[in-house]
Amino acid sequence: MKTDFWKKLFRYGAYWNWFFAASGIIFPKLTRTIMGIGDGGGVGLFQAGFFWAVALFGLMYWWVSLDPSGPASKKLVQLGILGKVMVFAYFAHYFFTGRINFVPFAAGVGDFIFAGFFTVFLVTNGEK
Repeated sequence: MKTDFWKKLFRYGAYWNWFFAASGIIFPKLTRTIMGIGDGGGVGLFQAGFFWAVALFGLMYWWVSLDPSGPASKKLVQLGILGKVMVFAYFAHYFFTGRINFVPFAAGVGDFIFAGFFTVFLVTNGEK
């Protein structure tokens, strides 16, 4: 696949993360309501930390979009794949145990799809 495709994909990955991060940071109570999470014991602190990390990962995808073949991009993409698979596994576990509703699980599925594309990027753009 052409470099332009990968640049756009990583840019969309950044936008995806920033959308969810902004919603959780700017509208924390609304986000908890939409996700089906209560307000109890430290949830707000956890939520803030989680969404700031999501924003940071978005910045990482933006950097990769600027130069997918750059020297740091492969390592950043590997870290991104790990993060996206972990988010998917986390949300899937909590969804299937009835602790969150479908909305965060669907976002986790979106992350899993991005992880698949990022894996294809690594396989097709590996060191030659």
